[in-house]
Amino acid sequence: MRITLITGLMIAAVPATIQAAVVTIGSSNAHLCYESARRSVARGEDIAFCDAALEENLMARDRAATFVNRGVLRIRAKEHDLALADFESAIAVDETLGEAYLNKGVALLDVDDDGAVAALTKALVLKPERPQLAHFGLAAAFENKGDLRRAYREYRAAAELDPRWSVPRAELRRFRVAGTEGQH
Repeated sequence: MRITLITGLMIAAVPATIQAAVVTIGSSNAHLCYESARRSVARGEDIAFCDAALEENLMARDRAATFVNRGVLRIRAKEHDLALADFESAIAVDETLGEAYLNKGVALLDVDDDGAVAALTKALVLKPERPQLAHFGLAAAFENKGDLRRAYREYRAAAELDPRWSVPRAELRRFRVAGTEGQH
């Protein structure tokens, strides 16, 4: 199978497309932080909810989730270094939280493709709630690295996992596949 790329990836749009917030059951500030991360448009006070929640006595899972949610908001604010620090803090609290690795991978997409692949692969091992997001991020990282065959497969996996999500299908339209799937 030979795969060629018709048009380039719009990598700047990828992080906005594939972020995963984590539900918190803890305090009202932690829940407001989650709701803020879940929205597609961030407001100025949103990170303050997360900061306030992290000052509270949260259970470990809620603390890790709040770090992830604040990291998502920081990605949207273009504060990638702070976002990465939040994802690392989440992992330090709960190393089984797939969404922490997923979002870490997203934050790394424009600076470290190998790091993004490692984080997104770990996210899939940990079975995040929305694995299609990790597959999409992997596709973007592989495309950045010039591995079009793996990029195509990951876009296809994302599209198959969430057939209603139009973004991976749009990315797949940029590829031309020649030959059959079984050929090498």
